[in-house]
Amino acid sequence: MSPLVSHVVNLCVSHHDLLRSTAVQILYSMIVSQYQEHQHFDDIEHELISKLDSLFMSDSKADDLSRAFFISQLRHLFESSRVEEQLRERVSNFLDSVDLFLEMLLSVRALPEGEEFADDRVIATVREISPCQLRFILTPTSFVS
Repeated sequence: MSPLVSHVVNLCVSHHDLLRSTAVQILYSMIVSQYQEHQHFDDIEHELISKLDSLFMSDSKADDLSRAFFISQLRHLFESSRVEEQLRERVSNFLDSVDLFLEMLLSVRALPEGEEFADDRVIATVREISPCQLRFILTPTSFVS
């Protein structure tokens, strides 16, 4: 399922409204399906974070508007559907963390490039991203609690 998640996430931050909405609905279905089968969606979490990291750190397509739409649309689908409360809570916690992570990525990406700013970028990256990334890396199932 991993390669498919990556492609769907790529579409979730598209600038085409209908494509973006459809991709978020597909991602929602994938999460629900994996949760129903395995009682978790860890594989999707990891692939989603990895793909969002690469998309939001490139200048090509992901921006604050994409972040806001992606998070709010996926959150709305889970809040308005009939899924298990445990899944709803886990997804809500996960989306809170992803939102913070993307906000931090965008902040780091906005820093000037060039040798004279290299130290600033490293310091900002460590200060901004490290708590969120450590949460994903060290305790990927922390979103359950």
